Amino acid sequence: DGSVHNRRADLYRRGCFVLESKKIRAGENTTGWDKALKRAFEQAQGYVRALPAWEGRPPFILVVDVGQVIECYSEFSRSGGNYVPYPSPAQHRIRLEDLRDPEVRERLRLVWLDPDAL
Repeated sequence: DGSVHNRRADLYRRGCFVLESKKIRAGENTTGWDKALKRAFEQAQGYVRALPAWEGRPPFILVVDVGQVIECYSEFSRSGGNYVPYPSPAQHRIRLEDLRDPEVRERLRLVWLDPDAL
């Protein structure tokens, strides 16, 4: 519509991901914590949809509660449509201690470096 907005994502890597980070004060696994993560995800989706069409859409959205978890969402058609938990609803939330697992680190490495390899 020709309007201009100065919005800034926390981290954006063209062709790879949009990352939105928060430091959530609500206790982990509470309703407030879950709602805050959902709002951060929706905020990241807004950034994806605001990207110029010529730039395309990234295949991943990452939501971070600093020092607690990383949540991964994917949308491989790159249309910016329906981002879903990646690799599954049961495994999309990575806790800080989960980063000790080489498989988890490899999954994040591919998101960061080469999402087309997934």
